[in-house]
Formats: sequence, structure tokens, C-alpha cells
Amino acid sequence: MDFQFFESLSEKEAEDFLEQFLRLESQNCGALIERSRAQGLKLDYSVDSVPPFMIWVARDLRKFSIEPDGKLPDWIRNSESFTKYLFEFDDPSKTLILRIAYYIGASFVHQFPWLRWAIGNKEFAQVNMPVVSGFIGGFEMPPILIAENLFARVAADPTKESDMSRTYLRQLGIGKPAHLHNFRKWVSAFVLDLHTPLNATAISQCM
Repeated sequence: MDFQFFESLSEKEAEDFLEQFLRLESQNCGALIERSRAQGLKLDYSVDSVPPFMIWVARDLRKFSIEPDGKLPDWIRNSESFTKYLFEFDDPSKTLILRIAYYIGASFVHQFPWLRWAIGNKEFAQVNMPVVSGFIGGFEMPPILIAENLFARVAADPTKESDMSRTYLRQLGIGKPAHLHNFRKWVSAFVLDLHTPLNATAISQCM
């Protein structure tokens, strides 16, 4: 994620980026959805339909290795947690990730009508990014950041593919209702470590 790019945008530029993102991805996502439906996926813009779509797309993503920043100290450049992420996705893969990011956000907006697309609050890390807003407490969800980081996690370790379902769908605290604090932890997990899960029923408790 190019944080500096979004930070450098004016409010008008950020609004224009959001408008273009929604216009182009809503137009172009349809062909990808139809292709996946032809292979048996049920995609209906519900939040529960997101994980199988992500898993299906993940298998088509391609990456290439990159060199580490020589200015970093050896103990960082030689660490496994650093070296396994020394890659970038190729351009067609980046396009697919944008499609999924749109589908994630659109699914939330479709299933929960009080949510809406907006630009990220300047007080948060996702400043000027396309976000889904309308959660209590002013919380925002950045779908592009979530999609990029979750796909990167799986690309770095293909055995983590099941995390796309497990992380996304299981409710925090078995049988316990999720609160806004837990929802924040869930999205933070996507953005950072991708450990904490939640399902659609629990999400609705947070709004």
C-alpha cells in the first residue's frame, strides 16, 4: 500500500479517486464474478460470500521477487519474517486484488444499508483511502488495505489460505456477541497480523 500517495492527496483528489475506483471496479468486477459463478461459486454481495471469492482469486495471483533495501541492518534483512515478504504482485494480480477490494466493500454496503463508501479520515492511517464508513464510533474499514495484506500473507505462506475463511467468518469469543472493540480488533488483524475472526452476524452487532 502506497500510504504516501494517499496522504499527498487533497480532499478533492481523494474524492475523485474514490469515484473512479467505484466506477471502474463496479464495471469490471462483473466479468470476474461471472467467471467464478461458472465454476460454482455463489456470489451475491453478502459478506459471507467474500472468503470463497478471495480463495478462488488467490490461486490466480502471481508474484515476483524483489531485492531488500540495502540501507536496512542485516538483522532485519536476514530475518525470516522480512525475507518471506520480499516480493510484489505483478500488474494483472494487482488488478485482481482491486476487484476483490471493491467486492469486500460493496458486500458490506449491500448487506448493511447504513454503511457507505467514503474517503478515509485524516486522523487515521487510511487517510484519503476508499473506506467503508457508518460504523459506530466513527470507525472505518479500508478494503484495499485489507485485501492487499491478506493476499500478501497467503502469497508468503500458501498454507495460510484457509485463513481467508477462518479469519473472516468465525465469531470472536465462542457464542459471545461481538462489540465495536472486537470489530476494531478484527479489522486491525486484517491490516496487521490477520488473526482475529468475525462473521456477518457479529458484524451487525457492531453497527
